Amino acid sequence: MKNMRISRDKVDICRARKKKSVADLAEAYGVSRARMNVILNQREVSVVSAGRLAEALECDVTEIIDAYIAETTLRLANPMLAEIPFILFQLLSSRIFAINS
Repeated sequence: MKNMRISRDKVDICRARKKKSVADLAEAYGVSRARMNVILNQREVSVVSAGRLAEALECDVTEIIDAYIAETTLRLANPMLAEIPFILFQLLSSRIFAINS
């Protein structure tokens, strides 16, 4: 099963937006606070874990994955995206994800 790299900073931003502590997040995810810290600190999680984490944060999984990894994945999937500068990619992707939400 493929793993996804999550951004701890982005997870923390989502936690702050929802006013959730790590303990609150752990409860919503269904694990102990200690186990949640392990999950958050390991950075790479399974696709299922990334989905569960996003669900517990009440956000879209695209909001918590590492932007560089997301950009690379999209560029590999569509070679036409290779010409888009990274900052423009972030702007476009955030607007596309916001529209689809």
